[in-house]
Amino acid sequence: MKGAGQHLESWQQETPEAVARRLAVSAMAAVVVWRLARDEDPSAAELRKVLVQLSGRQMKRGKGARPFTEPALMAGLMVLLPMLCLLEQRSPEELRALLDKVLPLAALGRRAAQAAERRATPARPAGAGTQGQTTEPSGANIAMSNPAMFGAVADRLNRPPP
Repeated sequence: MKGAGQHLESWQQETPEAVARRLAVSAMAAVVVWRLARDEDPSAAELRKVLVQLSGRQMKRGKGARPFTEPALMAGLMVLLPMLCLLEQRSPEELRALLDKVLPLAALGRRAAQAAERRATPARPAGAGTQGQTTEPSGANIAMSNPAMFGAVADRLNRPPP
């Protein structure tokens, strides 16, 4: 279980029944991750990439290195499942509005990244499709992962008005 990312020593269940329930759920999650790690289907590979991204873990790169670990897949799965439940209850627009209201710096960073993305992206001729093209991370993802961008936005907020 430890190899699958479960830390039994930090569980705080007090009764044998509670430990047994948690152990059963953890074992089922470990089996799901084990199967996903060994699945050779392209959609499984894509899901593994998503789960590693959600886990926030850095993976070794290079020849012969797997682009994932089972603990990273488990951590990503533990982020994905509650996120999907939340998205069933609230729309992404509603979540962005809440974030913008409470953390206005996130909205400014997202807008700055989107403006930079628009300036960097050449205009496509009318009727040009996007079929077969891959997309880069969205402006929001770039803004959220770029501390320098947040620093620039914070500097603008702290400057006195002209």
